[in-house]
Amino acid sequence: MKKVLIATRIYDPEPAAASFRLKTLAEGLTRAGYSVDVFTSAYRDAPQHETTPSGVTIHRAPVLRGKDGYMRGYVQYLSFDIPLFFRLLLGGKADLYVNEPPPTTGIVVKIAAALKRRPHAYYAADVWSDAAAGAGMPAFVTAALRAAESFVFRRADRVFAVSDGVQQRVKSLGARQVTLVRNGINTDIFQPQGHTVTIAGARYFIYAGTMSEWQGAEIFVQALAWIHADYPDVHIIFLGQGNGAAAIQAAAQSSNLANYIHIKAAVPPEQAAAYQRGAVAALVSIHPEAGYDFAYPTKALAAWACGTPTIYAGVGPAKDDIRSHSLGWALDFNAASIADAMVTALEEPLDRQAIAQWAQDNVGFSRRIESAVAAIGELLKGSREG
Repeated sequence: MKKVLIATRIYDPEPAAASFRLKTLAEGLTRAGYSVDVFTSAYRDAPQHETTPSGVTIHRAPVLRGKDGYMRGYVQYLSFDIPLFFRLLLGGKADLYVNEPPPTTGIVVKIAAALKRRPHAYYAADVWSDAAAGAGMPAFVTAALRAAESFVFRRADRVFAVSDGVQQRVKSLGARQVTLVRNGINTDIFQPQGHTVTIAGARYFIYAGTMSEWQGAEIFVQALAWIHADYPDVHIIFLGQGNGAAAIQAAAQSSNLANYIHIKAAVPPEQAAAYQRGAVAALVSIHPEAGYDFAYPTKALAAWACGTPTIYAGVGPAKDDIRSHSLGWALDFNAASIADAMVTALEEPLDRQAIAQWAQDNVGFSRRIESAVAAIGELLKGSREG
């Protein structure tokens, strides 16, 4: 039986798009007959070593984390990457290696795979150097990231790209073989039926996912301030983590909305789905010129799978689907426009059943991940023939 080793700083049960993406890949590989090991970081009470019911073996190692429990920043990333190199050399025997960003992890995994003369695949969920440039990082940081990504893209035996934009960008940075594996969602968990979260005497919008400067989610608080006098029963629940929480809290205080803005820690997918079902609409944003113009946020897919329309502010390819399939409202990054969409969502609800059906037919990840599993099969076949 061929073994695939997945190296990732974040994995299930830690709630994040990367965790779900790689869990689905790992389970897809086991269904296809491969043995799968995951080398990841220790997370809360998760065991150091375990084999899941699907047959995936997970190995967790301690890392540096922030006070919020999140691993963010290059010192923290290196606390995973440097030990990972030795973990791979000493105990990471596999027929093929796959890794999730950051690019430093890609360099470590590529070198280890090369030393063991095994193929390597890089899962490009986004382009970090573009994001760094958009966020106004110093030029030397952006240049170093671009060099690191280009090194990995040029030397990876296969790059998986999550969108057309990412696919084009990684090719421009030197990737030789690129397979498009669009983001998806688990429609068995995220579906219209199931427990629903409610707030007595109130309605709410939900923002579920990472809160950072790249999302600029505080704009939704500013939008609520525009309509609060006419809709005093409306709240916003922010479900997740990230360094943008402080800006959200500040916006709530300055708008006298502290009692209507609720920031909650990330929860397991089943609970997140319950919040989605109870919401008037889901809030999704990508700040313009932040370097994430190619991103297709998983939080939008999760909302649609539950039948919840989205109010999408900013840039990204998801806006085309929203407009083409009546999945919500696609807007510029503007508080007044968002406020108008909130009023429309409250007064003129969309067909939630139709939204859920579209998601069921189009964005289930188990089906989308098949292209990655097939590409891995090609790599392993080529490795045997070589």
